[in-house]
Amino acid sequence: MSPSLPALQPADVRLVKTFVAVAEAGGLSAAQVKLHRSLTSISSDLQDLETRLGNPLCRRGRSGFALTDFGRQVYEASHQLFAALDRFQLEIMPSRNVLRGELRIAVNEGQINDPGFVLSEAVRRFRDRPKNVVRIGMAISSHEQTLQDVVNDAVDVGFGFFQTTPQQIERIPLHAERNLLYCGREHPLFGTADRDLCVEQVVGQPMVQRAQHAASYYPAAVAGVTAASIGRTPESRAYLILSGHYLGWLGDHHAERWVRAGMMRPLLPEVFNFYVTMEVAVKRMAMRPAHITLFLADLLTVHSERWPAGATVAPVPAASDAPVADSPQPAQRKPRRVSSKR
Repeated sequence: MSPSLPALQPADVRLVKTFVAVAEAGGLSAAQVKLHRSLTSISSDLQDLETRLGNPLCRRGRSGFALTDFGRQVYEASHQLFAALDRFQLEIMPSRNVLRGELRIAVNEGQINDPGFVLSEAVRRFRDRPKNVVRIGMAISSHEQTLQDVVNDAVDVGFGFFQTTPQQIERIPLHAERNLLYCGREHPLFGTADRDLCVEQVVGQPMVQRAQHAASYYPAAVAGVTAASIGRTPESRAYLILSGHYLGWLGDHHAERWVRAGMMRPLLPEVFNFYVTMEVAVKRMAMRPAHITLFLADLLTVHSERWPAGATVAPVPAASDAPVADSPQPAQRKPRRVSSKR
């Protein structure tokens, strides 16, 4: 910026916050809900900031809202300003003042069984901070719903596997999750050892998937497979797998208890496997509330302490490829004929 610009005053920070909110909302009217202020008040702040800086920040009128080149420059510089204020809050303010606010967290069901998931440890570390009276709320939902809730400001921190990235969302990778194709004990393929199975025989079985069509990250062997049933959460897919009528994808930590109980097994894990990256999703903000910033810092600290430096992939147990002829079978049950229908 020009060296002739006036020195920044405390009141200017409020004006810059207003401008950033308008820029991120795409207009003055759209920013009213976020700022909880009148259109006249917001417009007055923009005019005051433009007067202070000596240049127009945006164009507004019948043609719509758009930042000027100078406005874009100010918007980018605002991130540096608010980052500096964030650092001040992190280093100084919590030691002097009570940490307040509400922290709303959403996570996919079954993640508590994931050896790479450190949410409980992160919450403990965060709650152990002195003078912390932050109220924490926890919700369980699908990956898709979690992301939508973060977008809609219904959730502050969302955990999951996210296939899309809305412009207003920031994603932070944590670790990888291995998914295998599982078969329930009641299924006719359960008693067949992997060495006696072929890919075509497996693909020909009805499958439960998260969506109607096989996702792009699924193994090539199931490309084009149409789901016989839809299960958007791990537990919903597990119910159908255990019914014996469907094969289905599960993270290996989701399936572990049923595998140990002899109620499920993965089929041809060297062929039917894929990895997804578990992530944290938060709303992009020029200045994030201190309690959310601190929680994210604690989360990443705990994650880095558990796994080797720089690692984002958690170790996962190897799938057993041992023959299953001696696996427990349901009493007095006649196996159904293997069908090639999907």
